[in-house]
Amino acid sequence: MLLLFASCGKERLDLNWDEITVSVSDNLEKVIFTSADTGYIVGGTRFKRGLLLRTFDGAKTWQIDTLNEFSFYDIDVFNDNSRIYILGHYGHLFQTFNSGQTWNDRVLEFQEAYWNMDFITPDRGIAVGGGAFITGGMHLFNVNQEGRDTFLEEPLHELNDAAMVDDKVII
Repeated sequence: MLLLFASCGKERLDLNWDEITVSVSDNLEKVIFTSADTGYIVGGTRFKRGLLLRTFDGAKTWQIDTLNEFSFYDIDVFNDNSRIYILGHYGHLFQTFNSGQTWNDRVLEFQEAYWNMDFITPDRGIAVGGGAFITGGMHLFNVNQEGRDTFLEEPLHELNDAAMVDDKVII
């Protein structure tokens, strides 16, 4: 029996981090950058406010917006930052089709905390959530340019994450 041992050299990566200070004391839940300059953070304080932070200069400065009185947990951005979805407590799904100039607050039928959403296209997505590991919900939705949604609710225990593979497979 012949045994061959081989190793591959691994380079050491030295990563440099810059600490960024944001002038809010609320929880920050999700960060997404769509380019080196453009990024978004959502969060807030439950029963007090939902926050959206936006940067267009690589996190040097942040624009802070309060959109409602319930905290946010997830954000997805499409179409060169023109279409943005923000998901939060009590089933609030905020949508914009004009880069945040105006927002549409769509309240999902199952009014618990929604923790996560995923999209297979900018028009088709899923939102999941629940409370205290007892109640939960899953909403499949279609969104057209006018912002009208259709929902399919499935009663479940609390779900914290989901991914859509296609229209028929949800993980």
